[in-house]
Amino acid sequence: STLDQDKSLYPEINDMTNELISILPENPTLLALRADLYRFENKLDSARVWLLKSLKIDGTNESMWENLLYLDGSMDNYDFLMKDAELALEYFPNNTNILFMHGISAFIQKEYSTSKYALEKALKLGIESQQEPQALSTLAEALHYLGDHQKSDETFDIALEKDKDNATTLNNYAYYLSLRNTQLEKAEAMIKRAIEIMPGTASFEDTYGWILYQKGDYKEALNWIQKAMDKSPSPDVADHLGDVYYKLGNTVKAVEFWKKAKELGIQSQEIENKIRNEHP
Repeated sequence: STLDQDKSLYPEINDMTNELISILPENPTLLALRADLYRFENKLDSARVWLLKSLKIDGTNESMWENLLYLDGSMDNYDFLMKDAELALEYFPNNTNILFMHGISAFIQKEYSTSKYALEKALKLGIESQQEPQALSTLAEALHYLGDHQKSDETFDIALEKDKDNATTLNNYAYYLSLRNTQLEKAEAMIKRAIEIMPGTASFEDTYGWILYQKGDYKEALNWIQKAMDKSPSPDVADHLGDVYYKLGNTVKAVEFWKKAKELGIQSQEIENKIRNEHP
């Protein structure tokens, strides 16, 4: 924008905008300019409020809706992003960019059915090629959480056809296979590739360890899951470590890590049973 090129113009434009808004408080263009001035000051919450004011008066500006969603994304506020995308879709139900952002934000908010609907529609309508691998990968994850494992696997396969060296997709697919204790050779090949691409990633090391656990290689599983725990302690990794130690015959260590998993945030009957009964 002109402001980004010449910051000295800001005070003058700011004063003029305020004056004009006092005369024309319902003018959507002025309200959007007010939002832009807040964005320039990095007051993103205020920028969003004024953009919404503008769009409530005139919601027919497609690019302005997209600007609002990019603003939400830049704030990492996926609750806002999901809600604002819903509003935008009332005006532009077939905008694949808006559908994509709605699907991604809904997934992050654990609204898996909403995510599935938005991403499937975006893909069917013909999403931008750079968004396609992420849309497919996220859709595959949503399908996993919805319990449609066959469709999830098929969608992961298509995602990897589009972007075969996406380390996150390789890891997630491998992990979901390991949770179901199925296609472990395929899962192991994928996680090895993910670790080659992004070595030292704790979640990938945990996935590899869990695949080895499912294959019965408990000593090597311990090695990999302990690496993950040392880097980035998380409830799932602690739970996995507890299970590995149990298989290695060290019940004391097993219970210690199950308690750690609970302390780090796992709240389930399963973890309570493991701690009380001293076995999975």
